[in-house]
Amino acid sequence: MPNHPNRSKGAKAPSANPCKEEVRAAREAAGLTQTAAATLVHATCRSWQHWEAGDRRMHPGVWELFRIKSGALAGVAMTQADQNQCQKTTVLRR
Repeated sequence: MPNHPNRSKGAKAPSANPCKEEVRAAREAAGLTQTAAATLVHATCRSWQHWEAGDRRMHPGVWELFRIKSGALAGVAMTQADQNQCQKTTVLRR
């Protein structure tokens, strides 16, 4: 599939897989732990750790969801309701 956005050799497409540095930088900029970031996109903490370590590639849809929910795309912070849900889920998973 030469036209697939994740396989292009040139400039990075907006829907391409993020590199591990982008994943970690976005999480830290949002002020989230790995567990909280994973919860935000309905993933496991271990999956998030794999994405940050570069062991696995994050799907572009998950990346976009994280950026939307963390406020990176909208330019606004996460809503209080999202933060509360994230904290509740983190406590329940322990």
